[in-house]
Amino acid sequence: MAHDKAVRNWLRESDEDKMLTTFPNLVKQFGLESLKAFVAEGKNRPMILHELVRKGKARVLRSLVTTYGFSLNVQREDGCTPLHLASWNKRESMKEELLQLGADPSICNAYGEMAAEVECHSIRPRLQRAATTAEILQLVECRISEFDAIDVVCAFHLLADKTAHYEASSNEYQPRKSQVSIRTDPSFGKLVQACVSLINEPLRECSQSVFPTLLKAMVMLREESILRAMAARIGQVDTAQWEAGRLTQTLWGIAKVDASNPMWTQTFHAFGDILAVRLRELSVAMEEVTMMMWAYGRRSFKHSALFSECIAFLKLKVSHLDPQVLSTVCWTFAKTGFFDQAALGSVGNLIRQTESLFTVSQDVSNTAWALAKLQVEDASLFQSMFCRATQTMYSEQFKNHVCIAKKNRAKDWAQVFVAYMFCLHRCPEGLENMNPRLLHDLRLMGQMRSTGRVDGTFSDSSGLNHSERCLRELDRLIESMEKEHSDPDAWQGTGYSDSLEAQPMASSAVLLEAAEANARLSQAMVKRFHDFHADEPRIVLLSFSRCPECFRHALLEGPAVADVRAALHDRGYEAVLACGMKVFVHPEQYESVREAVQDQQLRGVSFKSSQVVVAEDLEGLVVKALQAIPSSQQVRLRETRDLPVCWDEMTDAMGADEALEEVMVKRTFIHVSSPNISNTRVTKSL
Repeated sequence: MAHDKAVRNWLRESDEDKMLTTFPNLVKQFGLESLKAFVAEGKNRPMILHELVRKGKARVLRSLVTTYGFSLNVQREDGCTPLHLASWNKRESMKEELLQLGADPSICNAYGEMAAEVECHSIRPRLQRAATTAEILQLVECRISEFDAIDVVCAFHLLADKTAHYEASSNEYQPRKSQVSIRTDPSFGKLVQACVSLINEPLRECSQSVFPTLLKAMVMLREESILRAMAARIGQVDTAQWEAGRLTQTLWGIAKVDASNPMWTQTFHAFGDILAVRLRELSVAMEEVTMMMWAYGRRSFKHSALFSECIAFLKLKVSHLDPQVLSTVCWTFAKTGFFDQAALGSVGNLIRQTESLFTVSQDVSNTAWALAKLQVEDASLFQSMFCRATQTMYSEQFKNHVCIAKKNRAKDWAQVFVAYMFCLHRCPEGLENMNPRLLHDLRLMGQMRSTGRVDGTFSDSSGLNHSERCLRELDRLIESMEKEHSDPDAWQGTGYSDSLEAQPMASSAVLLEAAEANARLSQAMVKRFHDFHADEPRIVLLSFSRCPECFRHALLEGPAVADVRAALHDRGYEAVLACGMKVFVHPEQYESVREAVQDQQLRGVSFKSSQVVVAEDLEGLVVKALQAIPSSQQVRLRETRDLPVCWDEMTDAMGADEALEEVMVKRTFIHVSSPNISNTRVTKSL
């Protein structure tokens, strides 16, 4: 469940202040009762307060008890309360805190122990209650001969956890300065050697947990000698009997820590064969499917048998599907080049059945990008994803317990833009009924890519108006996707471990505008348009909130645009159309603009007196004219968009004898239909 993952990541935080600040985000997303009922995976199924005691988070525990009403005496499966764990781990300050808050010391656990009387003298609890790396290393120095296999792995994992900082917004660990100092400590060297020896020893029952746990630790604290030992040893291990969870955790760790190392190739082959059988036997959890598919995608390793079994498994589990699973599967297919049509068709059907569950921007953007990368020309799927993008790209989004980082939101936008460009060229029906706000922002991105500038602003809730740095980051991401596509081996990208590559996009303004006018426009026609479109004037449609008398006076009688009005009048043109819309363009542009507007009206599009059509180079005069209006009149600019116009010289260039389809308008956009080889005239709209 989504809240389980979010809580687990919240519990990873090392900073208690951050935990206190972000806990309300969890309450907002999932509700307080579901958080109180949270049960962690693993031995004895601990709950949130048990985990806080284990990690020594006294301030957070106090807040959850006093502010949110968490029960102090909640029990694990073995009957242990938080006070039992505090006593067991010799956390005296935590024990005192719990007693002050009212914990019951007389509760007995399944072993007959009262909370206040628990005693333990083994190594592992001492490791777990160690507050610093120095305490762990001291235990290693003095008592490593007493360590069993689990103690060795536990010590290394605890050191890794204490020397790395978890960044929830990026789901990555960053090393602390203490990693440098522990590497120079002889005790750390002894522990590393103990790990290597453990890997090479005859296998024990605990061997299933050794590999995934060490790999998880090395996500935080990478150690090359341990990695080399594991890569050399794993092929000799009888992994056919491993649980599916251990297999997927191991694959995840390899992909996270050492994805490009060819030494792991055989492991991905062998584990894929085993997991394909487990999928057929329905003995794999849904979260494990997500983890394994991500690992194969991260490594760009195509295992066709596994992928096919994965689809068959998901079809049987449709009532339990999570959008993250489908998003990851699509992403992996795209990353590995798995173009199986039957599998893609099945994925498409599963997405349609779960469309309403796609509420996270990353799931939507990954899926949309993957469909484009896989060249799936399925209009209904793209319409669904763009519909979901309209919701997810403009709402406050959380990743686990923190707001999505700006760089991740920029990545999501870049992926949606790639899907948009694919539809323009290959699947125009996929853009039908697109939300105007989403279309406006995607068009501005296209302008940014084609001209190097942005004329206008993105929607306020898009997250793209924060700074020029944000736009540069977006442009850089799209640029990197283009470069990655041109190099098939450049899968890992530019620092976004889960970023997805894009197919190349034409950078010329004509290609974008012509494609937007009609996504069926052929490449040959685009090439012919190029020379004429380079200097094409840009016409802008401005929509204002109101049209009071002062608005009309400023534009039709004010001095700011008097010369424009006079030039139009000299040619017999009026600055106001019959619909009430104002027009301020150069005389030679007037007829083309008026015809475009009239054509739209014939097709049911209405225009208002609060709208203004203006040539780009005259827009500043209109703005100046309206600055004279008092703010009390509440005249606000609601929307700015380009108004594509088919200019006469462009049509002439095509040649009178060519089968040029008619220029037409649907909704609020002008469309140019492309020549059809069979001479059958078919017009498509966006």
